[in-house]
Amino acid sequence: MSGERGENTADAPARADRAEDPRPRTAQADRGRTRPRTAAAIASVALFAAVGVVLAVTTPWNPLPGRVPGGHTAPDPALDFTPAEIERSRAFDAALAPPAYAGLLVGLALVLVLGLTPLGARLLDRATARAPWWPLRTAAAALALTAAVRLAGLPFDAWSESVLHRYGLSTQSWPSWLTDQLKSLGVTWVIWTVALALLYLLMRRFPRWWWTGAAAGGFLLVVGASFVYPVAVEPLFNRFHSLPAGPLRSELLAMAERDGVPVTDVLVADASRRTTALNAYVSGFGSTRRIVVYDTLLKSAPPEQVASIVAHELGHADNDDVLHGTLIGALAVSGGSACCTCC
Repeated sequence: MSGERGENTADAPARADRAEDPRPRTAQADRGRTRPRTAAAIASVALFAAVGVVLAVTTPWNPLPGRVPGGHTAPDPALDFTPAEIERSRAFDAALAPPAYAGLLVGLALVLVLGLTPLGARLLDRATARAPWWPLRTAAAALALTAAVRLAGLPFDAWSESVLHRYGLSTQSWPSWLTDQLKSLGVTWVIWTVALALLYLLMRRFPRWWWTGAAAGGFLLVVGASFVYPVAVEPLFNRFHSLPAGPLRSELLAMAERDGVPVTDVLVADASRRTTALNAYVSGFGSTRRIVVYDTLLKSAPPEQVASIVAHELGHADNDDVLHGTLIGALAVSGGSACCTCC
């Protein structure tokens, strides 16, 4: 008995030490939870600051640097357009602005409601209730969110489309327009499903430091999407064919080479099945960069005007506007990913 009592007495300090352990462990756990949040806060500030720096550096604050012959002159549209054309342009802008801004505000309000109130959780619970496997639940959640945002903006998109019809800029039927809306929803759903699935895996594998992978993954996702967009997404909405060999094609390719903007091809888009607008653009970067000319432009404008419009678009590419926009978007997504941990 005395031996047992001796052992109990000897173990008393150990038991006391064990009784005091929870406080250090709690403090250590608090530090473990605080460090990722502090690092995320610092990273988000740095990334959003980088967005500001890129914007400040890449914005053409003075489009015509240096001395301008004859001095700077205020632009005067009356030199090129009639008063009736100028008034029609102003009326068109006034008619198109309300649905554009209203749709933006409604979409932002919906995102805030879903993110900051129980309605978002209820929507996802109902959408994923019958999905037995987490990839299916992720796809269902992405579909619910993208569909909700798309449906909220659909009336305003239809309003804008009616304005384009009224001014003769849209040739698209309403069934065709709705098909485009469904295609756009599908593309958005695929992107969000991939993003949410990767985010889910990161949060399970790294519950405290998931935001680092999310920030890096978000950056790469934006860059990758911008790179593959011309070859993966644009063909869903338009048909393209190479501009036939001839003086115009040779001139456009030579112009791109002189400007230091290598392109893989000069393509013609069947834009006339949607619009009467005359346009051209340069999309992609690296091996996916190409010149795209609307078929409406080729049918309505002489070759020298087509070359003038393409020259303007090549100027954007020469200034790396696509790359700068991609970089800004990628940094903003990364900063947002890090910021989520701080909330």
